[in-house]
Amino acid sequence: VPTPTSRVVPLLGTEQLRRLLQPSSGLVLLVFRARWCTRCLVLEPQLHTASVRLAATAASVSVSAAASAAAAASAQAPPVTIATVDIDDERNQGLVREIAPLGFPSTIAYWRGSPLAGTAELTSESLRSDEIVAGLLSLQRQLLARDWQRRVRAAGAGATTGGTATAQQARQRR
Repeated sequence: VPTPTSRVVPLLGTEQLRRLLQPSSGLVLLVFRARWCTRCLVLEPQLHTASVRLAATAASVSVSAAASAAAAASAQAPPVTIATVDIDDERNQGLVREIAPLGFPSTIAYWRGSPLAGTAELTSESLRSDEIVAGLLSLQRQLLARDWQRRVRAAGAGATTGGTATAQQARQRR
């Protein structure tokens, strides 16, 4: 089994971010950082260690058998991606203007291409990599459960609507 490697993706520009944030992309943690920011420098190795642990977690989930529907959903979950934006890089100026981070480091989590509110606490200079991993995996489980519940509700609504239409058609035939 190959050793998982760091999956921190350094982004360069708005177009690269758009390619990363596809509806099939799963959970993406976008971290805005600055070369001169001490807190960013302290956080960076924690992000790399977290990304290795996330890759190892994804590998172990895909190898193990799914014991329940929730485990099966997790096994099919897209990987968690950590991406960084260096605000000092000229190629990122448009992206920085577009998103306008309030401080550094600044984080935004995206699920299936859409930003999530209230995810800034996923990283801070005081968090360890294991806390970052736990927070991201917990968030991913919550989002997968939410998506599953929506699919179940939509399927139930479709079945109800289909059943109603069939009953109405039967009445009309009488």
